[in-house]
Amino acid sequence: MSAALEQDGPAGRQFVTFWVQDEIFGVPLSEVQEIIRVPGLVRVPRAPASLEGIANLRGAVLPVTSLRRIFALGDAPHDDATRIIVLHRGALAGFVVDRMASVITTEAQEIEPFEAAGQAARDALLQGVVKRPRGLILLLDPERLHQAR
Repeated sequence: MSAALEQDGPAGRQFVTFWVQDEIFGVPLSEVQEIIRVPGLVRVPRAPASLEGIANLRGAVLPVTSLRRIFALGDAPHDDATRIIVLHRGALAGFVVDRMASVITTEAQEIEPFEAAGQAARDALLQGVVKRPRGLILLLDPERLHQAR
């Protein structure tokens, strides 16, 4: 389990949750710098297919990666609900998500190991799952996510 999952606060672990296609994912709140609307993106020639482009984030270059492309899903047009989750792990990285869900708090015992479900691109980035009454929340490993872009 990654260090991000092992950090326990007084009220449990917190995750920012969001939708990509019809699945809900989460990343540790402690890894999220901010959540922004999709700005104008500059395309980068010969960049990996998952890179949608780069953006200016208050003077810093922000590479913006599509989670849909990483997960080998079809592209969807950006709309008013589309957001970029900006993570900071030594370097800024933005990840496009279809829409935000919420911030959840969970106890350590609620996080279960993830068992591969046959979607290699997605499964390689997962570190756990939380079962909730409305369905599963798939927890992404921020370190692996940074490496996948």
